Amino acid sequence: DLEEMEQNQVFDKFLLNPNWTSKMTWDFFVMFLVLADSIILPFQLAFKHGMPDDGFDEVWFWVTTIVFFTDVGLSFNTAIESKENPGTWITSRRRIAGMYLRGWFSIDFFSTVPYGMIAEGIFGDTGSAGAVRLLKMLKFLRIMRLMKMLRMSKLKAVWERVEVRIGSIAIIQSIMLMKVLAFVIAMCHWNACLFWVIGSKDSLLTDLMPSEMATNFRSMNHWTNLPRKGMHSGEPEWTYEQKPIEEQYIFCFYWTLGVMRTMPAEVTPVNFPERIFVLLFMFFALSAFAVSVASLTQAYFKIFERGRSFNDEMFFVRMYLNRYSAARPLEQRVKAFLAHLFERRRILAKETNLMEKLPEVLKNEVQNMLISFHLQKLELIRELGKGAIQEICAASHLQDHMPGVVISTMGQVAEYAWIKCSGRLQLLDEPWRWCTGITAYFKHASTPFFTTNRSKSSGDFLG
Repeated sequence: DLEEMEQNQVFDKFLLNPNWTSKMTWDFFVMFLVLADSIILPFQLAFKHGMPDDGFDEVWFWVTTIVFFTDVGLSFNTAIESKENPGTWITSRRRIAGMYLRGWFSIDFFSTVPYGMIAEGIFGDTGSAGAVRLLKMLKFLRIMRLMKMLRMSKLKAVWERVEVRIGSIAIIQSIMLMKVLAFVIAMCHWNACLFWVIGSKDSLLTDLMPSEMATNFRSMNHWTNLPRKGMHSGEPEWTYEQKPIEEQYIFCFYWTLGVMRTMPAEVTPVNFPERIFVLLFMFFALSAFAVSVASLTQAYFKIFERGRSFNDEMFFVRMYLNRYSAARPLEQRVKAFLAHLFERRRILAKETNLMEKLPEVLKNEVQNMLISFHLQKLELIRELGKGAIQEICAASHLQDHMPGVVISTMGQVAEYAWIKCSGRLQLLDEPWRWCTGITAYFKHASTPFFTTNRSKSSGDFLG
């Protein structure tokens, strides 16, 4: 009923349903830009400090700014699901605007405003120390874009619908595995940027310090400007400040991953702020890396968990049959039927435990839903009313038949009407051409079994 209400509800012109495929695609695109910006922005603030913006920086800035402001406008024109009446939507633009302004608007808007560009437009090329300092501080406000990551929480409802559409547990678990790997990579990336900021004498950190504190910080030794000897004799000394940006970043990323794995580091902190930062990170990295490894292991084993559990239990079934010297044909039939139950998720299905906790009313509705799914394949059923279909569902049940079971015999009154859901039917003692046609007819059309022929079956049947 709720799905019908959702589908039948009329939306005003230019008002978006958040469950439309196009809107879901847009939301995922915006979230992708948010994640990409959370990677690119720290790199720009750390390793490109004091450098003019290149072509990529300018294009990325304008693309993200335009997309994020467009998303703010679309949010004022997107229906909101009613909490009082699930399955219905709030379509009043006034109520939508009020709820959005009281909710995510402040984060969406103020994290998108280009403060640096506004400051440059106001102060221009004035060389006063105060204007330059204010300009640097306003550029720091670009970090507010990372607040958009709070919007990732809204993807939970969207992701649940995507999971249903994917329909493969193996694919879902593989995505979860990649998510854990992505988290480890992101953690290494962010710390690499912080490690470079802490170790640089001129960075975003010094721009935010008072003048005297910044001067004292620059006068310290830093791991980035500490002279290092060449690997071969005769090579001049060098510092990490002199290296290309790519090499600087790769080393910081490598150093972070090494510290997380408690591997000896190639560089050590040389001043008090660096030691404090490394000390705090080592405490964090020790637990974070352990949790990440455990999550990776768990996600990997979950991909094959069900099949491995079935194989383990089948081993004991084979041992049980072998203990009592079961005949080979009997053993094959037992294994084939158990494999069928496994493939049809009749056994070792995690959803079964939760579904058993439902009250009887909901259990009956779910059962009727499963039966109706197969009944709707019949043109005769589609022509009936909703009440008649519900009565048929209440009088029907799903049943698994093993190979060789006779479900109808010629000359006898049929006790049930069968609908083949999966598997195959075999007709015996009839002309070959007629038998083949009927077998294909049942197999592909999934039609009800009204016949007086003697037939054998295997698979799922609805009767």
